[in-house]
Amino acid sequence: MKKSPQHFTKGVLGLKAYKTGYFAEFIARMFLRVKGYKILAKNYKTGVGEIDIIAKKKNCIAFIEVKYRKTKNDALHAIPVKTQQRICKAAGHYISHNSVYTQGNDPNFTLRFDFIACAPPYYIKHIPNAWIL
Repeated sequence: MKKSPQHFTKGVLGLKAYKTGYFAEFIARMFLRVKGYKILAKNYKTGVGEIDIIAKKKNCIAFIEVKYRKTKNDALHAIPVKTQQRICKAAGHYISHNSVYTQGNDPNFTLRFDFIACAPPYYIKHIPNAWIL
């Protein structure tokens, strides 16, 4: 029996992780909408990092990282400091490229870094102000 090349196997596993992450982000967006958030962007990519979800509720803009893991505990501890720093840099990019936040139209808005942890079968936990840098 012929074995699959290693790179093909990694690709398939990578695709499964991508689909699982995409589904978790979809669920997180629906969860946020139910809580009254307006989704401003999803998968916002820059040269310095990516933000899974950017959402607004009242005068608060939340930059949200979503993680799906096999257990609740793994999900709740899934964001290393380096990832937090990349998200902060990407948030700065978002703010500087969206003039509504830099031209004084709404000087009272606040920024926040949130985290949504997901795990099977139906665990979803939103942690506002998950970190401050």
